[in-house]
Amino acid sequence: MTPDKETLIKQATEWAQKYLDPNFEFRKYQLESIVLIITRVLDEVKTQVMNAPTGSGKSLTAIISAGVLFEYYKKTSYILCSDLSLFAQYEADLKRYNLPWGHLKGKDNYVCQRNGNIVSCGECALNMVSTRTLQDAESAEKAGYSCAKECEYVKMRNLAMKAPVTVMTYQLYLIQRNYVNDLMGGEDGYMPFPERDFVICDEAHKLNDIIQSHYAPRIPVDVPEFMKTLDKYASKHHIKVPDSRSTIRWANKLKSAKNHADIISAMQRYSDLLSEYAYINEKVREEAQKTRQFRKLRAELTAGNLARECNCKCSDFLELVKELGPQIAVKTEGENEITINCTYEGEMITKYFHNVSKCELFMSATLGDLTLYKELIGVKDCPKGQYKGLDVPSTFDFSKSPIYYSEANPMSFKEKANSIRPICRQIIEICNMFKGKRGIIQTGNYENTTKLLDYVPADLKKRFITYTNAREKNYALDRFLESEDGILVGPTLLEGLNFDGDKCRFSICMKLPYASLANNLVAAKKDLIPNWYAGQCVASLEQGFGRGVRFNGDWCVNYILDGCIASLIKYNANLFSRNTQMRFKRLG
Repeated sequence: MTPDKETLIKQATEWAQKYLDPNFEFRKYQLESIVLIITRVLDEVKTQVMNAPTGSGKSLTAIISAGVLFEYYKKTSYILCSDLSLFAQYEADLKRYNLPWGHLKGKDNYVCQRNGNIVSCGECALNMVSTRTLQDAESAEKAGYSCAKECEYVKMRNLAMKAPVTVMTYQLYLIQRNYVNDLMGGEDGYMPFPERDFVICDEAHKLNDIIQSHYAPRIPVDVPEFMKTLDKYASKHHIKVPDSRSTIRWANKLKSAKNHADIISAMQRYSDLLSEYAYINEKVREEAQKTRQFRKLRAELTAGNLARECNCKCSDFLELVKELGPQIAVKTEGENEITINCTYEGEMITKYFHNVSKCELFMSATLGDLTLYKELIGVKDCPKGQYKGLDVPSTFDFSKSPIYYSEANPMSFKEKANSIRPICRQIIEICNMFKGKRGIIQTGNYENTTKLLDYVPADLKKRFITYTNAREKNYALDRFLESEDGILVGPTLLEGLNFDGDKCRFSICMKLPYASLANNLVAAKKDLIPNWYAGQCVASLEQGFGRGVRFNGDWCVNYILDGCIASLIKYNANLFSRNTQMRFKRLG
């Protein structure tokens, strides 16, 4: 029987004071959220979703919930991070509180002590020594790798496997719970990272994009290097050499494909070709194991691994097609490759995430409408009572952080030519209101950045800090933070940036962050899922509103100058959070 609320409050308080701080104090609504999360896990609710605004203490909510579940109920957990920046925050928390939990990144984030390469190209990897061998000090020493006991990756992996709570990235979790466990599950039942009782997904609004990126097959427009390498090996060892040039043929077929069936047909032929290279990979590995000449065969082994990975992605996608039909496939053409995406993201999440996880908690500051999110993550038809939401109210005082919006000058494709000059004039006026203070201008794209720079006077332009690519953006961020009254100008300023205190006192949105309909996946999802397109724009906006308000008492004045906001508010007001709706003020 599930413990009563008072018992759980006592347990959560005891745990926090024992492991975090003897004088630990919960933030407003935090203890109630933790108790509700634990209750639902003990009641075996499959899926929980939590909208938790900035300042609500999401990471500690996750840590305390996982800690109480193990301390009192022996329930084990994974905590998943969307990127290495968030992972580093959790890593710092575990170190700060001296929690003996696991935290593991992918192999490429660790360095081999023997040869100085990343671990995936370390001595043991080149010599095909299994990680399982390295985990045991005795077997590692017998294999000639006594260094394993000092290897950071091996130590972190061992801890991650044994700890009751482990922090890792979504990508590593997907690999371990799908490919690795499928490969090793038959080996005396050994699974390095088996199913646990609870999976906590932080920054869960990114899950759909992560799944797409992780599982989408990519077909190159020219013969890839791994095929050329394996062709040479096959020719030298009298193995049938595949027709690698057919890659170009299937890429051209994909480019000219007019319907779903044509896309799948070309994909199937490319998959057949990859299967031939997967066979060559097996022969390379057999020779390496037999001759022990791993270093000599390094290039062929690396090429073979790429062939196997590409083959797995194509095979997995074609399996989804068998289950759901060819209509799921949509192509996006790039300069060097064609990406095949699945429009039914919810089905992908079900296959690769829900089916390999037990109880789940999805949390973020911007999940948006929880009914819409239910469809996006593929649990629209889950059994009654197995999807439960939680909206945590914000405790921030937003009285000094209004969101002003203009109903004039829409920046739609048809009207932006007439709107750009009036918006530039507004931007000049706003910037001059904030002399001596730092701010950001989200332009939406580099074209708008250029037009704004052409229009603003020289004295204001001196304050502008711009960039033209991702590498320049990092340098621009450093310059912005070192300035006294700099204004950071460019696209992609809505997520992943923390400008607390006086680092950002005003924020201007020049163009609404609608996803580009030139992207075939975006266009398909817009038609397939009602409100998804508007919901994505709202989620991006709300991420942006949080860049300059990082703690209670912090403030940042926001301006939306794209007149398209009027229809977004009129027809999709329910997609905005209650806090955002209360902050809206129309510009006269």
